[in-house]
Parts: sequence; C-alpha cells; structure tokens
Amino acid sequence: MAIVEEPQGVPQASVDDKGRLKLPVEFIAYLEAFGGKKLFITTLDKRLGRIYPMSVWQSNLNVLRGAKDKQLAQRKQFEAKVNGDAVEIDDNGRVLLPAATRKLLGITGKDQVWLDAFNGRVNLVTKTVYDERMRESDENRATDEVALDEMEGFR
Repeated sequence: MAIVEEPQGVPQASVDDKGRLKLPVEFIAYLEAFGGKKLFITTLDKRLGRIYPMSVWQSNLNVLRGAKDKQLAQRKQFEAKVNGDAVEIDDNGRVLLPAATRKLLGITGKDQVWLDAFNGRVNLVTKTVYDERMRESDENRATDEVALDEMEGFR
C-alpha cells in the first residue's frame, strides 16, 4: 500500500440532524487516496469512531483472518460489523454515519466532532473524548516534554 500523507490538523466537523458528517476537503482527499469513495465506519471501543477507507478495512479483515487468536479475531470483526457499516462519500463531501455507530458514540444530531487522521484511518472524536484528551494532555504536559526531549530522533 502506498504511503499517503495524513492531514496534520484536528479540525472540528459537523454532524447534521440526519447523521451526515461533513468532511473537510483534505480529509476527503486523504480517504480517497486509498482507492475511492467507499468507506467502512465503526467503533471498536464504543468511545471513538473509526472511518476506514474500504481498502484499509479489507486489509484489517485479512489481518484478523490470519490472527493466532481466532476467537479474538472473530469477536472484533463481528463487533465492528454490528457497530458500523459501509458508506460512500457523497458529492457534497458528506458521509452518513451508521445509526449504530452514532448511538454508541452518543451522537444525536447537530453535534460537533473532531477528526484525527492516523495510520490509514480517520478517528472521529466526540466532545466528551476530546475534553478528556485535552485534560490528560494538560495533566501530563511536564513529563511528556521531558520524555520527548529524551526520545532519540525527535526534534
């Protein structure tokens, strides 16, 4: 799979009252660079949404098929499919978030979310998780800075 440059910001995005997420242009380009408009959207932890280009999701399924722990693999693929669905980016740059995903993440309509591209997917972060992550960053800032200074190769 080719290296695709990830968008570097964590922009806020809107979910409308019909459950459609409006993607920023750079995130559309990122997702489509993996092979098209078809996506798989789910949650694996009931806190963070995961938006996968279909090619990345299919690769994940192949990894699960070859996993040593067959029971874990079966549980995770089943859970992902129950909690998500395949969707397509429409001509207006929107995706319909699966109803199961919205329910588990507490997205009820006209919600603000944040998008974070990482490792071939886009993480969908709700306000609750965003606030938790910002609080955790604030609480760990001093020790994190020391660790980064000691990390070989980090500038």
